[in-house]
Amino acid sequence: DIKTRIARMETGVGWSEVPPSMTMRNIGGVVVARTDREGDYEVSSALLAYRHRGTDKVGDWIPARRTDVVRLSATGPRLVSRTVIFADVVLNTPNLGIFL
Repeated sequence: DIKTRIARMETGVGWSEVPPSMTMRNIGGVVVARTDREGDYEVSSALLAYRHRGTDKVGDWIPARRTDVVRLSATGPRLVSRTVIFADVVLNTPNLGIFL
């Protein structure tokens, strides 16, 4: 384990999972609305994420709704906040090391 950790540190990339998750995200139902603050927009969307690790026999499907606040700035759009509400009460994934 120590040799593996040292080798990982020398790569300059530190995965939180070994092997790392392979993910696919499908975003749909996007609705954009103005907010009270100039340059800020509320963006709601539906998300279906698929997560699979090379050692897993099956992958995980994670359905959710997202509400983002996006700010348009001189350097481009910036994510101000994100709220994710899962469709399932209990997630059947052993860990959640992906950005939703």
